[in-house]
Amino acid sequence: MNKGIPDIFASLGIRVFFQDMLSCSREEVEPVRKLLDEIHWHYASEILKAAQVVARSEGAYPVLVTSFRCSPDSFATDYFKKIMESHEKPYLILQLDEHESSVGYETRIEAAIRAFKNHHSSGSGGTVAVYAPSLFPVKERKLLDRTLLIPNWDDVTLKLMVANLRREGSMRG
Repeated sequence: MNKGIPDIFASLGIRVFFQDMLSCSREEVEPVRKLLDEIHWHYASEILKAAQVVARSEGAYPVLVTSFRCSPDSFATDYFKKIMESHEKPYLILQLDEHESSVGYETRIEAAIRAFKNHHSSGSGGTVAVYAPSLFPVKERKLLDRTLLIPNWDDVTLKLMVANLRREGSMRG
């Protein structure tokens, strides 16, 4: 059912833990308690508890494997992303379907592992301003010796984005 994804990580030398192997105290999940109290689905709540624990654990990086584009997984995925982003932690979401081959997953997993290693080796690294819902407060940080690449979706959008970044002082030139 999991398309052998844990085995792909293992073949790349990465230790894999499942969310039910994590233990957490009430204090560890307190920052998301309000959210957990609102969720009526047990497994969605467990995913978000695990996300909070991993987000605060150095050297641990989450991979959310889901096969649902609707149901509780759809909104749990959104909250999962917000938790990770509020802790400025990279993550990987793999959405399974019956048509994809494992080669596509392998490529994404290899890229994620590189991102995880870069994040881990950088320590606190350079900083980026991140805006998140008030439920997940994020420290505002500055870009230090970093290059921001923005795709050119279209001429109007890009010009507006560049103007905003320059106005905020986040961009030279």
